[in-house]
Amino acid sequence: MSPLLGRLGVAVAVSGIFAGSAQALPRELNPDHPRLFTSIDDLRRLISEVPLLNSALPNDVNAPAPVVFPSKKGRLSFKLKPSKLTREDGAEAVIFGDINNPETGIFLRYRPSQDVDALLQFAIKVKDSTSLVAADTLAVPADVETTFDLTWDVATGKAVFKIGAREFTRTLPAGFDLSKQPFLFGGRRGDAMSEFHLYGELGNEIQTPATGSPNLEMGAAWRGLLAAASNHGNGFSTCLKPTNANDAPSPCKQHTGSRAEITELAKTIAFAYRLTGKDEYLQAARNHLKLFYMINGGQFTVKNAAGENVPSNPGTGGEWSMSSRVGAMGVYYDWLFNVLDPAEKTALREAIKQTVQFDNAGKDDLRYSVCGPDELLSASFSCKSDWTAQYGPNYIARNYISGHTQAAQFGTLLGLLAIRDEMTEVDPMIDTIHQHFRDGYLPARAAISYKDHSAADAWLKTASWGGHQTLFSYNGTSAGELPERVLVWQRAFKKDKDGNEIFQAPWLPYLMSPYIYGFRGDGTFPASGDNFTDFKLGESDIALMALSAARNGDKVAYGFYREQILSRRRMSHDRSLWERLILPTAATQQTESPAGLPLSAHYSVGGNVLMRDSWDYPNAALLDFKSSSFISENHHHMDQNSFSLFYKAPLLVDSGQYDSYESVHWKNYSTRTVAHNSIVVYDSKEKFVYPYAKTEFRSNDGGQWFDGRDPYPTYTEINGSHKLDGVTAYEEGGSYAYVQGDATKAYKRGTATESPKLNPDAGFLRSLVYLRPAGRQNTTSAKAIVVVFDKVRTGGTEALAATSLLHTVHKPVAKSEPSGSAGRYTYAFPSDESTFTVRNGGGMATVQALLPKGGKVTLVGGLNYGGNSCKQVGLTDKVLTVKGSSGDCRYLAPGTIGNVTDWYNYTPEGADGIGPDNGVWRLEITPTPTPAAGAAQYFLNVIRVADSSAGETGQATVPTDETATLIDTGPETVAVQVGTDRRIVFNGGTRIDMWPVWKHGAFQGTTQVFGLIPNQWYAFVDHNGMKALKPYVGQDYKSSPAGVITIR
Repeated sequence: MSPLLGRLGVAVAVSGIFAGSAQALPRELNPDHPRLFTSIDDLRRLISEVPLLNSALPNDVNAPAPVVFPSKKGRLSFKLKPSKLTREDGAEAVIFGDINNPETGIFLRYRPSQDVDALLQFAIKVKDSTSLVAADTLAVPADVETTFDLTWDVATGKAVFKIGAREFTRTLPAGFDLSKQPFLFGGRRGDAMSEFHLYGELGNEIQTPATGSPNLEMGAAWRGLLAAASNHGNGFSTCLKPTNANDAPSPCKQHTGSRAEITELAKTIAFAYRLTGKDEYLQAARNHLKLFYMINGGQFTVKNAAGENVPSNPGTGGEWSMSSRVGAMGVYYDWLFNVLDPAEKTALREAIKQTVQFDNAGKDDLRYSVCGPDELLSASFSCKSDWTAQYGPNYIARNYISGHTQAAQFGTLLGLLAIRDEMTEVDPMIDTIHQHFRDGYLPARAAISYKDHSAADAWLKTASWGGHQTLFSYNGTSAGELPERVLVWQRAFKKDKDGNEIFQAPWLPYLMSPYIYGFRGDGTFPASGDNFTDFKLGESDIALMALSAARNGDKVAYGFYREQILSRRRMSHDRSLWERLILPTAATQQTESPAGLPLSAHYSVGGNVLMRDSWDYPNAALLDFKSSSFISENHHHMDQNSFSLFYKAPLLVDSGQYDSYESVHWKNYSTRTVAHNSIVVYDSKEKFVYPYAKTEFRSNDGGQWFDGRDPYPTYTEINGSHKLDGVTAYEEGGSYAYVQGDATKAYKRGTATESPKLNPDAGFLRSLVYLRPAGRQNTTSAKAIVVVFDKVRTGGTEALAATSLLHTVHKPVAKSEPSGSAGRYTYAFPSDESTFTVRNGGGMATVQALLPKGGKVTLVGGLNYGGNSCKQVGLTDKVLTVKGSSGDCRYLAPGTIGNVTDWYNYTPEGADGIGPDNGVWRLEITPTPTPAAGAAQYFLNVIRVADSSAGETGQATVPTDETATLIDTGPETVAVQVGTDRRIVFNGGTRIDMWPVWKHGAFQGTTQVFGLIPNQWYAFVDHNGMKALKPYVGQDYKSSPAGVITIR
């Protein structure tokens, strides 16, 4: 066992070997309910933190005597520091009480106002009426404490309100009684309440959990939980009749829903019931369960794969929905165990059993998700013998890195753990799932996000933990759910004799790191991989990653949770209460700004490198570079050596849209290299054949491909057959950051009879230098400059030209307009004779394409541009066909359809997935004439980030002190001067021990040379009228661990 996996507390799977027929549970199960996600002690702790009248769980034998709100005579007093309205606050947020309560009650709420910071209404609502007593609305200063005081006395019939120095008396209505006063708190995020006191009829202070300084955030989340549970319950009550489920309203679609639409609803309802004991929520749970029973019993009409209407069954919705329903049933069984009668428990157990064992005659069920191709023994929870020997495309180990089986197994686990005490026959499947997690999912995650670099090269030892090949959107879901999944195992099973949890996952706290680095000024993340365009940070599972890190002492992660996540969430969101339940932080937990962190980070296996010029998120220029160290599919794109750039808006983008998995657009454009800022090498004879469908030919974009490699590698294969070189050098230098990636092996590698597409030694290496203002002494701007150098060499005997791609949202501006048609327009000038200006929002990038000299630049794309149209592609009977033409040319790629090779627009399914990074245009930069086979093809782009004023158009002028110019060099050296005081020199050769040679002249600024031998002494010598760095022969300069020398 490696030291790394030893720290994980897991065993390494050797070819997935573990017995499917084992009977014993992995450890002794905790006997109490609830055991899923939480415990009774966790619930007691949580209820004590909520500002309630009584801080006890319903029917808890440990509860103190209940407190009663003074109904006829009393006094309420507190100080409030109100805050200004933020983007997530309700304009009429209630601070205390409940305006919708049918009983008589006190409330304090905000009122809408454009003129003052805090307009408040302090009033008494009359029972069964909209009438208000003392409904005075007063302006108070924001961020300043104001005293609120209310006394009431039925005997005198008066209520006296005091707000600051103002006082007014009002007459109480007949029958005034506050015995049912809602004791609820809320407000705006940032509000602070102190000196809260409640006094009874005799003037005695009544002690409540709110006495002193009530936690308004917890109070608001409590309010939100009850509202959400009531809303779900009301929705379910409308669904309880046989119907055509395809036309049912959203809450009723429990036949095809996801975890968020099924299991999460059950968690909310069960949570609300356990904390309140209200019959309303118990009935909501029962109605939810009835829907599941109706689905299992065929009482809904659904569509099958052929589009025919058929009765529902336990397998309806496939493993995606089956596991969600089983998980929901498990939550109800476990959390409501003490109130469900024997008949209800029996029905629940049977429904769980039916769903888990149901055979959908294929892979889309829970049997397959747990057992793989060999599936279950008849009517049991045991996988067939020797099922682990099943290799091939469907071998379950291919889902350890990515795929649905982990989620399917987790939902199944929730159901089985809940019913296990009454159905011990589920033990074999619990044990099998345990082994999948122990020997598969968790080591796979560790291999990617937590690789041990202690024995690596010196530069690699600086790599951070937490990266992933599907950053950011999909990883935000898969990684975000891991804290909950590990927690379920830990809560359900007892610790061993040494006090160790069943799973130890020391990598969990590090999963948050790339999200801190990759956060953009608009509240989103780079659109790499399959990207959700409806992403909302405040409602995402990234919060769980942040809290896992915070519990490990990460102050920056907790600061991010407080400052970025919570600020993008309404204060009454029930997620906050759930997070406090399962991942509580200490009251003394401190926050910290990321300002003390380096301005870049490198995550080795995922190949993510994130660079920024400041930690001022709204005003930072963020560059996201990607060069993974393995190739795979499932939300992982053919995007090696690609990058995106953001400043106030997406400027150079990861294009395409995630319309649906395996759509025409997804297969032929958005996942392909052509949709990314990378390099393609078009060969008309190349065929892109999908490994699992040998007759399925996809677009010939000239980019990266599986090349015989299984799209779903095992986690051992990512270091074997699927290994890429990925990031080969990285350095954070304060005034600069540098990365080099080698994506050669991501392209077709050749066979015994065919040459590789690219030179195996140096096919496609990209070097990227991010220059910060601190490194440019004479600059007039305080923004970043990015230098991107590519060296490409083909590998066969045929001359093929490489093409550099740059995607933009808006049309780039050059010194003249291009000409052409059908989505492809060529500029009349060579590539090195113009600056391209890219604008979006308040940001701007200027691109100087210095190499190749005399190259051709083509502008591709457009939407309804100039009356031009492009051929649109779709499916007819599962065959790619041309569906006519339209003005949508945004997703052009070459391909062959019906034996006709042309440029086609691979149209997305609908427009719902269009997000801010969806590219409309791309620049293609290609050398002319086509270089000889194997000759070096160099690309050099210098990108300057700047502000763009509203309404600004036309080509931007690059200031002299930021203009880039080529420097004369010797063979296999490329050099550029940025402004007057910075030179960047690159190794353009195939060997790392070459001599970089360039014209130095009288230059007095800083020269940096990249691509050298790491940790090697060089002599700085004269060479044919130029300067050269020669290794091994002198000791003028020693290169850094990343192969960088700085000459000042």
